[in-house]
Amino acid sequence: MIIRDVMPAFELYQPTQLRDAFALLDRFGKDAWKMAGGYDSLSWFKDRIKRPKAVVDISGIAELKGIRETADGVEIGALETLTTIERHPVIKAKYRVLADAAAKVAAPQTVEERLYASTLAINGGKYEEAIQAINRVTDFRLWHCLYLASAHAHLGLMEQARASVERLLQIHPDFRLSQVALIEPFRDPADLAHLTDGLHRAGLPE
Repeated sequence: MIIRDVMPAFELYQPTQLRDAFALLDRFGKDAWKMAGGYDSLSWFKDRIKRPKAVVDISGIAELKGIRETADGVEIGALETLTTIERHPVIKAKYRVLADAAAKVAAPQTVEERLYASTLAINGGKYEEAIQAINRVTDFRLWHCLYLASAHAHLGLMEQARASVERLLQIHPDFRLSQVALIEPFRDPADLAHLTDGLHRAGLPE
């Protein structure tokens, strides 16, 4: 018997404009949870420490990103990642202490968190982000192959998509497209349809 610890359900919103994010936060009030790209929140959700009704992912708001050198120093967008700060040439050259600090405090993602990160990215149409998250995984599993194949297919990178399907079938030779919905529940049927559409394009057998 397989026992699954299913994360409590919530509505996911991914605004691209700051005004839309504020509107969502005002709408849901205390039932909203802001997520800005880091995935420490996922462990809290799974452990029931936090149980939001709505998660507002603000990582796609471009006006909150960027690193700009100014006459007074440097401006760093509120959503800029620690990795980008660590590697930015201006930060490395002129603010080495900041670059070193960013490298030390970045929270490593677990395999589970990277998979969930890729799920959010694919459902939000951020295929490159999904691919980056999965490619940092060293212990590839069934779901990593599925999401990687779908993301590549949606980007039109069919050679890479088919390669992921081949890798998947090496792990599970009898796996078929119809089994996707059986091994993992999807709260929103549209998310399942989006994933399986990419897998169909990638050539996963029916």
